[in-house]
Amino acid sequence: MFEQVFDTGAMRSAAHLELVRESITTASTLAHERTLPVIGDLAPLVPSGGLQRGSTLAVHGVGATSFALALAGQAVRQGSFMAVIAPPSFGLAACLDFDIPLRRVVQFVLPPDVANWAQVIAAVVEGFDLVMLADRHQATGSQARQLTARNRERGSVLIRVGGPAWPDAADLRFDVSSPEWSGLGQGHGHLQARKVAVQVAGRRYHGRKRTHEIMLPAPEGGVGLAPIAAAVTGVDRFAGADIDAMLDVVDEGADRDTTAAAPGLDAIA
Repeated sequence: MFEQVFDTGAMRSAAHLELVRESITTASTLAHERTLPVIGDLAPLVPSGGLQRGSTLAVHGVGATSFALALAGQAVRQGSFMAVIAPPSFGLAACLDFDIPLRRVVQFVLPPDVANWAQVIAAVVEGFDLVMLADRHQATGSQARQLTARNRERGSVLIRVGGPAWPDAADLRFDVSSPEWSGLGQGHGHLQARKVAVQVAGRRYHGRKRTHEIMLPAPEGGVGLAPIAAAVTGVDRFAGADIDAMLDVVDEGADRDTTAAAPGLDAIA
């Protein structure tokens, strides 16, 4: 009996030692892996080309949810788990548009009158690498500081999507605007892609402020860089339109060339 108890105690001690060793290894790994990857087309929008662990991001504007999913997609595809805190109207099927595996995504729906809202969010932050917060609760100053501190301590990435502005500034703020859809002609075609302008700011963004143009979604789906605009001629403006209107523009251009050349001929004469 004594030997059995001794062996059991030794096994428990060994198991405890193994758990301690694993926790130390995990902490060391997290200390070295301080960023989560993003897709290459979005790398120019974030410092160091990745999402800094412990940072808080805010996304606002047209297509804010899509942009947040595009930011998180690469990290989830490479093994990270993401929590989505959103109302029931949010459809997880949107993740499929950015090739995000649903087996690594968990959605939490909070009732409007939930008690201890900040504590609930903090508990979710404890268990996930990425937390997308699309909840409409208004955070007080103390709640915002609590969640920011917990997120920094855990090493997660908290992405706030739309909703009321928080009292504290986000580490990175993305404002999505100026949507331009393409794919429709005059009486034919269908929506294929949308170009948007993204402006980056925040207390951790020290780069030159400028507007980034991306495709969200791109023609083949997902996200991509916007193509460089080419010079537009009269014919290009009527591509796919009525042939008579296109020919009128060409004729107008020919008339302008003839009129411009006339003074030169008179001067020679």
